Amino acid sequence: MAKILVIEDNENIRFLFEEFLTYAGHDVRLAENGIKGLEILQTNPLPDIILLDLIMPNMDGSTVAKNISADERLSKIPIVIISGSTDAFKKPLPNNIYCAYITKPFDLDDVLETIDKFTNHKLVNESSNI
Repeated sequence: MAKILVIEDNENIRFLFEEFLTYAGHDVRLAENGIKGLEILQTNPLPDIILLDLIMPNMDGSTVAKNISADERLSKIPIVIISGSTDAFKKPLPNNIYCAYITKPFDLDDVLETIDKFTNHKLVNESSNI
C-alpha cells in the first residue's frame, strides 16, 4: 500500500483517483489546489508519491513542484505530473523535479503502474477492473 497525495483542482478527477486508488489498496489524501497540497505536506505524515496537476488556481503545479523540491524534507518524494498540458507547459519544470509525466486523458492502469514503479509497492488489484 502506497500513501498517495493527489493535488488536483478538478473535483471529478479527485473523486476518480480517490475511488480507484483506494480500491487498489492505497491510502489516498486529496488537495484541491497547490496551497492545500503544501499544507497537507507540512501537517500530515509524508506520502510515498504525489500526483500533481499543473494548471490550478491559486498556485499552479509548477510552483508546487518547485517548493517541494526546494524543501529538504520533501524533495525525495516522487512527483508524477498528471496534466492535460502540452509539452510547452513541461518546459518550466526541470526533469529532475518530477519522475513521470502522464497526459490527460489518462489510463488508470498507467497511473497504477507508475505508482508501483516509483514506490515499489505491489498493486492489490492487478487487473484494475473497476
